[in-house]
Amino acid sequence: MTAWVSLKTGSRPRTLHPPRHRLSPSRHVELVGIFEMLIDGRHLALENLYRMVLNDPDRGVEIVEQFLDHLMEGEEAANVLLPFDLAKPRIMPRIQPESIFQHLDAQLVVHQPFVNETVVLYVIDMPHLTVSITVEQMLKWGADVEEIDSLARRNLAAYSEELKLRI
Repeated sequence: MTAWVSLKTGSRPRTLHPPRHRLSPSRHVELVGIFEMLIDGRHLALENLYRMVLNDPDRGVEIVEQFLDHLMEGEEAANVLLPFDLAKPRIMPRIQPESIFQHLDAQLVVHQPFVNETVVLYVIDMPHLTVSITVEQMLKWGADVEEIDSLARRNLAAYSEELKLRI
């Protein structure tokens, strides 16, 4: 399946065909919902991308191209074992519905049960994206779920102090 995105920029619809170096035709791309797709079995939510394009339709193509670039960065980052000392300050918790495991193998990613049919999924927070921490990464780091959770909570608390609440 050739990946493409139809955008409405200004008043005229445009179709974007991503360059081969972004999304190879050999990838298996499947639309599984209105704002969800699978690329080689990896779940990709598109709600934020859609909102960004709606917010600035004149830059729609540029926004999608940047999104694809960041997607590829994330894929590369997920395939490289980041040294634990570099990863520690970037480890964050992400609360997700348990339904995330319809698209993500629970056996492969570091997570813990939370409340109301949710889980805490642990991620590495990169500048433009987050990458799930795999069980394999955690084991190579010599860490366990409790240590990852402790780091994530500490990082979240430090990050939260920087936020200013606006009402």
